[in-house]
Amino acid sequence: MTTLTAPRAMTAEEFLAWEIAQEEKHEFVDGRIVAMAGATRAHQMIALNTALALRARLRGGPCMALHEQKILTPRGNWRYADVAVDCGPQAMTDLAATEPRLVVEVESPSTSMIEELERLEDYQSVPSVSLVLVVAQSRARARLYLRDGAGWRQLDAAGLGEAIELPSLGITLPMAEIYEGVEFG
Repeated sequence: MTTLTAPRAMTAEEFLAWEIAQEEKHEFVDGRIVAMAGATRAHQMIALNTALALRARLRGGPCMALHEQKILTPRGNWRYADVAVDCGPQAMTDLAATEPRLVVEVESPSTSMIEELERLEDYQSVPSVSLVLVVAQSRARARLYLRDGAGWRQLDAAGLGEAIELPSLGITLPMAEIYEGVEFG
């Protein structure tokens, strides 16, 4: 990802208005504009598979799975989640999730460990987020960060025969669906 210098200091709201007019996607992190890097085919397939699997399981309920959804964090950062489940009021003109419950990030080889930890901390700071799922793209492996009464804990799943239970959504997500059509090399 490339950090761009804003022509002047921006607020989170000013960034949102600016970003709408841009051809590429950008995040707004700690007052900096960050250009989003392109994604591999595996990354896109995993994100889309996850969004479709979630959408099928959530159909008819109050929550909706969305691909490449903006999330506003309490620090004023705008992040793009690969997939998010929004359980708040929804209008077709919304530019961001109103009450994200689950955030899914597909690991990217171009992202540093520090960037990934900062992104995780940002998502975990959103009061409505109770689940953060980080999915590998080089092998069938996922890590679920789950908020419960004691704070955050993590659960790991590895292998196409595993499934990830998402208790606050009342659904289970099979790893085989997340990785459908993805070849590991």
